[in-house]
Amino acid sequence: MNRYEIFRSLKHLEENVSQHELIGVAYGETIDDAADEIDECIKADLIADEDNIYTEYNVDVNPFDPAVLQLEQYEYAASGILYPADSNAPENIIHEYGIKEVKCEK
Repeated sequence: MNRYEIFRSLKHLEENVSQHELIGVAYGETIDDAADEIDECIKADLIADEDNIYTEYNVDVNPFDPAVLQLEQYEYAASGILYPADSNAPENIIHEYGIKEVKCEK
């Protein structure tokens, strides 16, 4: 069993890692087993974001390869996108998330 710790970055995942905020924890044998729970943690974080001024919105979670960014801190990464239901709204809210895999002892 593994524990997946989900951290929200301030802006870019590779910057100011010591200031990233733990927003959730998921459990599973693999990252795929924990994927739904990770998605729910990220969605809940986006919806609760103080920058969320929209009353109607959609949320997407997109995994991406942390090797592209050459991250040392995280084994996995994702971006969370909150976009308004009204297509004329001024902007989307996007956060990057790092995910640490921690082996749990049995």
